[in-house]
Amino acid sequence: MTKKEKFITFVYLAAIARDLSKSTADSAQIASFATRISERQIPLNPLNAAHVYLAYLDGRSKAFKWMQPADRLTGKEIDLKDVEASCRKS
Repeated sequence: MTKKEKFITFVYLAAIARDLSKSTADSAQIASFATRISERQIPLNPLNAAHVYLAYLDGRSKAFKWMQPADRLTGKEIDLKDVEASCRKS
């Protein structure tokens, strides 16, 4: 598995666990946002990166530069505040 595949797998499984514990339905959306992060941006340890990414979405960590996803069509960075707001609604 590539580093990105491992990262997406960890993010999705942790997001499912988050959904079950908090009675939300955000796992697909969280995984979708995570797929926009390029493989070269993901830190060396994908498990730790997934943990930090989910901590940020829950408001327990600050945003790091590697978390900035790029829009596939325009190439512009997506504002993480939009991702954060949509995940905190539930």
